[in-house]
Amino acid sequence: MSPQWPPKNIARPTSLHEILSQTQSGPSSTRRSDDSSTDLALGRDARPRLVMSSLGMEAPDGQQNVSVPMSPKPSITASFTGRLVLPSRGRPQLRRLAFKVNPVISATIESIQEEPSPKVLSLPMPVRPWRNCPSVPKNFSRCAPDTAKKDTRPKPYIAETPPLAPFFPPTGNTDFFPWAGNHLEDQFSEQTIRQGYYDKSQMTQNEIGSARSFIYPALKHKSGLHTLSSVFTNILAQRRAHGQITKSSTFKPPPRVTVTDTKREMWLKDLANPTMSLRRLSRSIPHGIRGKVLLEQSLRKNIPIERAVWLAKCVGANELRAFRRKGVSGTLAMGGEAKWIRDFTICVEQFLESIIEACRETDFKVKFAYAIRLATLFHAERLLDRENYMDWLITSLENTSQIRLPIWLLVVQIYWKDLIQYRKYGRRLSSILLIQLSETHDNPDSDLLAPFSDSLTSLLKELMLYNHKTFVAPKIWTKYRDLLCSNLGSDDEQLNCIIESIDARNSRLQFSDGIENESLQRSLIRILDESLITPYNSRLAIKAWILAKDKKQLVKELLVWSMSLYRPGKTKVYVATRILRAWSKYGISITEDVLDFLDSTGWEDFCSRSDLYHVISELARSGHFSSSKYLQWLISRGGIQNPQDIGKDGPCASRLLAELPIANLNKSLLRTRKTLLIRANYSAEEEQDSIENYLSLLQRKISWKLEHLSSEMMQNNVFESNNEDLLFKMSRTVKSEIGLRLREKACLEATEQQASSPNDWNKCSIPKNGILGLTPSNFNTIRKTLEDIDDYSMLADVLKIFSKNCGIDILASCADTLNMHLEIFAAIGALREIYEIMLSRLRALKDESNSFGVFSTSLFDLSVRLEDQKLIGQELAQEMSHNFKKAWADACSPISDCTTVVESTDSLLTDEIEKILVNGIRLSHLSFEHLFQRISLVLESSLGTLPEQQRNCGILLTRLRSFDTQKFHLLMMRWVNRSLTLSNRPNLMQFCAPLISSGCITFHDILESCETNLASTKSSNFSKITLEALVLLLSSTEISNIMTCEEIYRFRIKQLNIQRDFPADLICAIRKTFELLPFTKNIQPQLKLDLDLLLEGRDLRQFLHYVILFDTKLFIDDLLIPILNSSNADAISAINKIIDLLLTTSRLRLMKTIQSFFEIADELVLPFCQVKIAAMIKLEKISHNCTERHLDLVEQLYTAVELAIRSGNTTWSKIINLLDVEITEKLREKAQVQFLALAPSQNLLEPDGLTVHERHIMQGKKFLSILKATSHCALSDPFQNTNNNTSLISEIAAALNSVWLILTRCQSEEVKNFIIGSWIPLLISFTLAHTTLFEANKTLHESRAKIILALAAIFLRLQGFDADNDIIEELIEQTYDLALHFVDHLSDDLRQQCIRSLHDAGSNPHISYLFSHVLNPSEPMVLYQKERLFNLHSNENFDDVSSTGNEKLVPFSMRRWEILGESTPNVGENDTSLSLTLFGARRG
Repeated sequence: MSPQWPPKNIARPTSLHEILSQTQSGPSSTRRSDDSSTDLALGRDARPRLVMSSLGMEAPDGQQNVSVPMSPKPSITASFTGRLVLPSRGRPQLRRLAFKVNPVISATIESIQEEPSPKVLSLPMPVRPWRNCPSVPKNFSRCAPDTAKKDTRPKPYIAETPPLAPFFPPTGNTDFFPWAGNHLEDQFSEQTIRQGYYDKSQMTQNEIGSARSFIYPALKHKSGLHTLSSVFTNILAQRRAHGQITKSSTFKPPPRVTVTDTKREMWLKDLANPTMSLRRLSRSIPHGIRGKVLLEQSLRKNIPIERAVWLAKCVGANELRAFRRKGVSGTLAMGGEAKWIRDFTICVEQFLESIIEACRETDFKVKFAYAIRLATLFHAERLLDRENYMDWLITSLENTSQIRLPIWLLVVQIYWKDLIQYRKYGRRLSSILLIQLSETHDNPDSDLLAPFSDSLTSLLKELMLYNHKTFVAPKIWTKYRDLLCSNLGSDDEQLNCIIESIDARNSRLQFSDGIENESLQRSLIRILDESLITPYNSRLAIKAWILAKDKKQLVKELLVWSMSLYRPGKTKVYVATRILRAWSKYGISITEDVLDFLDSTGWEDFCSRSDLYHVISELARSGHFSSSKYLQWLISRGGIQNPQDIGKDGPCASRLLAELPIANLNKSLLRTRKTLLIRANYSAEEEQDSIENYLSLLQRKISWKLEHLSSEMMQNNVFESNNEDLLFKMSRTVKSEIGLRLREKACLEATEQQASSPNDWNKCSIPKNGILGLTPSNFNTIRKTLEDIDDYSMLADVLKIFSKNCGIDILASCADTLNMHLEIFAAIGALREIYEIMLSRLRALKDESNSFGVFSTSLFDLSVRLEDQKLIGQELAQEMSHNFKKAWADACSPISDCTTVVESTDSLLTDEIEKILVNGIRLSHLSFEHLFQRISLVLESSLGTLPEQQRNCGILLTRLRSFDTQKFHLLMMRWVNRSLTLSNRPNLMQFCAPLISSGCITFHDILESCETNLASTKSSNFSKITLEALVLLLSSTEISNIMTCEEIYRFRIKQLNIQRDFPADLICAIRKTFELLPFTKNIQPQLKLDLDLLLEGRDLRQFLHYVILFDTKLFIDDLLIPILNSSNADAISAINKIIDLLLTTSRLRLMKTIQSFFEIADELVLPFCQVKIAAMIKLEKISHNCTERHLDLVEQLYTAVELAIRSGNTTWSKIINLLDVEITEKLREKAQVQFLALAPSQNLLEPDGLTVHERHIMQGKKFLSILKATSHCALSDPFQNTNNNTSLISEIAAALNSVWLILTRCQSEEVKNFIIGSWIPLLISFTLAHTTLFEANKTLHESRAKIILALAAIFLRLQGFDADNDIIEELIEQTYDLALHFVDHLSDDLRQQCIRSLHDAGSNPHISYLFSHVLNPSEPMVLYQKERLFNLHSNENFDDVSSTGNEKLVPFSMRRWEILGESTPNVGENDTSLSLTLFGARRG
């Protein structure tokens, strides 16, 4: 037996622990309430856990020392046998501990010491090192009451270490050796028998002496330091050899057992308790906790996040090992594991979705915080299928409602850095944020959503700053770019630079359908043409000014546009004048530029000289063109030599002398002008006589006093005929002088009127016709005169004067005049001013009731055409409605009560109805319909016989319409439909024009009625209705004779409005009229005459001119092609004749070949050349319907295009846009084949042949421009010719691969520079031209992947060149952006194949982002081993990847589900999931 310590014969002093243990008295304590954990592995007789003493001592470092029971004593402590509590790992325990005694314990000790004792006790001995634990209390219960069934089975005896056994780390307990039969103490020897056994080595004198004498000589030697290092090295080597961990990993995930629901709940409660050790819980994990149940239980029990993840890992490790235990290996096992991880990811997604869906619950915030922390930890430890999880995040954000959108934004921000690492998620994220920002901005409650909008803007800004590649998406960026920039502002320079970079990158990916850089002429004409259909804007001059630096060329192009025969009307004259006046403020000399233009050549074709003189005349009036400088310039050129120089067909430079206004010339200049004119036998006195004669004629017609002339209408007709004859012979000088005289006369009369009436006209009562002595007839004469001489600047001044000083009827006519020439007055700059004056007059005249409605109606029609006056138009509409209804009475009365005195004669009916309307009786629906019928009957009886009564009925219908607009419209349509079927009715112009002018019916109503009747009428009536409808829509000469001049003027306004706003309806009516041409022999002579007059008249040509200019496609598709496709020879001949007339000049009419039109076409003539070429090609196809002729036509077109490209003419691209799709496709296919034939190959391209390939580059650019011009064919139907498309894409990929091979293998720097500078940009543009094929056809994904791989290879190769070169840098970016553009629609499988094809290039961050492949941190890990390497997780060998002799590099796959802490209840030497031998670990 081993000797006991201390010996029995020595009296051991009572220790402090024993004294303290004697103070613990009382009944046995039970298990505390917080110690309610359950061990599923313990049976009925299992020992309970050791309960710590409540009087545990505190160590100096603040840690509580665990009390261990001492040896039992009869009278002091209760006997206790417990399991030894092993010390925790880490910091070793101190040998001597200084205890801090509680004051209560100290008082107890003092009370014990004060008790009398018969024997005086000596002072206690010092506490020994191993006696540093308090004794077990006497009342300590050996076992806690357990109601569960105990395990009564016998268990093997295990020796337990006594509590008093000293413990010295790392050797363990000393002086305690349980008997095993092999200890030295149990082996008897003579010495042992004689002296006894003692564990004490023999001490020698050297051990207690100094070692200096032995060591110092060795160290004093030269090799002493080396000897010392060898000693320490041997010590460390021995330590490593004896302490190295060599055992294999014994890691096993915690086992799972089947338990009852009660025990499962108790186990989960223990897991939720942070004080419960995971080692104890890892003994056994209950079955039935997995998937979504695990997540819900964690949330319900509020299990700490780390413990919940530990439980999930335990469950997952067991289930993943189950796949390997089933005998499945290789790909199937990996697929099963991946499927399980994906299923668990779906469970996490569903769990998080269920929490977010319950966002209205009270405890949502707590649940959401827990769920998002748990999911985030799963994601951070890579326990989820990351791609599936991130795709779910983006999809949820994209499909969520606006209510839950802020929550999903918070969720997405947690994974922000991970999402933007992937192209397929980052691009979708930026698109979603932009779309949500747009929807928030368009929301009616956008002011309430301002904080949310700011949050979206900040997220977009952050995304733009850290990864602006996500915005490389042309469609999305183009759509939302302006909105984003307006929200971001323009203060941040860094952000502005990024936006510019994104703009440039997206613009390069947008394949334009024509020439990339517009010419100056095209850009300027596109801006100027806008002013012909919309009111002039002051910003237009600035837009045109910045187009070019050569301002003389800019002025020349503007003047050519202003005098073009292919721009109708006089709006262009005043627009050009306004722009030149604005440009004069920027420092240019208008006079010098105009004189230079007159001295140049090449602009005379297709130009109207009268318009040029008009522009210069307006500039001279305002002083922007100097007449004196012109005279000096003309004299310096030699003056005028013969009469031909001053003739109408003479040179513009000399003819201008007879066209300039003379009002601003002084006497000296007038004499100089007269002298120059006399040389050409041009009489200045004849000019003056013409002015005086015309003014005298006007004087007889116009009276400025309150007197009426007899036979007014007749005199008007005589005047008009004389007027036309005189105007044809007048020069611009005469016209300018007449206009100026009329304005001066109006100013003089206004001045006299203001002198006689000093009061403000806004405040005085203005009679109906009493100011300025001006009647409506006189106003119409003045207006018509100024319109005939095209002097709208003087007309604007006259309108300004009349609108201030005239009555209501003249005001209404002024408003109609503004409406008729809206674009011209806007270009002059008088529109807004006159409009504001009229509004002021209307407010001042609200008390007038006689003719107030006419003025308000005219002003309302004018307001509707002004975009910024819509609200005023609505106010005027309400005032008009109120004006008609203000006299209504509240009581209802049937119409029969008020018509008892009405006579049966039709002559008195209109007077009686007027009385009813004026008396203000509210009409019921029945009374309204009855009254409409009475008026319509009178109107029918008066059609064509009683014009005055017909006019009165129209006025009554207008009054009646205000009572119920909808009911009136239904009744009116019914009456019109019935009237069209009458045999004795007059034409539509006679009985519909007055109703249209008064507002009773619209042109659309007439067209709808005609369509209805055409479907149910005979052919004769069909022709009549069709032709009459077209005459009603277009004719400006055949106007109803029952209408006044004002009504005719308003009808003409409505005609022009329908022609401008609804050209498609008129084109349809014209096409139906052309279809009547074969049947004209059977129609009435009058109808045939009207048809001939219409086809040959000016009205139809003016309308078709307008349509061709502003909507060429409408004319070709809806009129030209249907007529040419028909077998109607007369219609085809008529439409060709009209097209020839629209070409204006004989030079264009004589052209017969397509090539000639391609040569002559410029931006001004382009639309008309498009129409002519389309007609020629269509007729050619119809007349020669064979394949060979069709191919010849394609060759002709291709040759014409090549010649146009060679000459630098860019209009051919616009002509091709409107050609037949079949022909355009043939052109495109031919250009594709020839371009790919020029592509470089490694065998053909050599340094000596660069000259040949430079020619190939020029040809390639030509073919590429043809592809751009025919890009609309690829957009029309990308599914056609799928086989051809597939082969085309394969050839594109082959060409890109060839370029990459040349860059890789060719050694010539000259060849590489040629490829980089020429062919790669061309191939990129060629590839961009076919992006629609990839987007529309899903069967081309493999071809798309090949192109992406080729682009990625070129990108990587270009990165190896000099990055400081701007050309290479831009080309690298362009190549990468094109790859990004293609990869967006690539499937995940093909992405993975591309990554595998690129091998090591996948580690490149650009390539990784491109294919959305981020390397797993453990993926590149390998093991470097010698000899044989065993799997750390199983007994299988790793595959040999590479070896050199006995050395091997073996891939190492980390099983993240098995990285567990506290995985087993027993601590082993190597029980971690990652074997400690991998790290060369040693024992502590």
